[in-house]
Amino acid sequence: MWHAYEPAISNGACDAIIPISRAIAPSDVNFLTEILFILFHLDDMTLEQLESRDQAVFDRMCLKLDSGRWWFRRDYERLAAKYKRIPLEVRNALRDQLQIEGGSPSKLLMSHLQTKYPSLPLRYFVWTLKEIGRNDIVQLLMSYVGQSNSTSHP
Repeated sequence: MWHAYEPAISNGACDAIIPISRAIAPSDVNFLTEILFILFHLDDMTLEQLESRDQAVFDRMCLKLDSGRWWFRRDYERLAAKYKRIPLEVRNALRDQLQIEGGSPSKLLMSHLQTKYPSLPLRYFVWTLKEIGRNDIVQLLMSYVGQSNSTSHP
């Protein structure tokens, strides 16, 4: 069984690490795993950096998501549903962008992702695309995955 640990504090100093009295819930483990994954890849390129470094690839990715397959939901809706900080109202409003000339549900989603997850590594985003079966977009972005946010693309 998983247990959480926290520092024992006395007189303002950290003396030792002691177990917390409760077990970690499975949702806590998922959250902690996500945080550790993001922290481990903190120096990786983000969506915002991809957009600023290669606008053409970013636009192609959004276009593919906008015109993608439609099952029960469109791909951009399925992608948005994978991110807990994107509220249901926002997810439901994405398709309204199709009614606006020049509107792009995927670009609106990317804007929300960049705001809600500013340090989201591109590799994590690509992994999510793979989860929804968009291997074509995964292939488009693979050359950027793992690049440091301080390096430029060849």
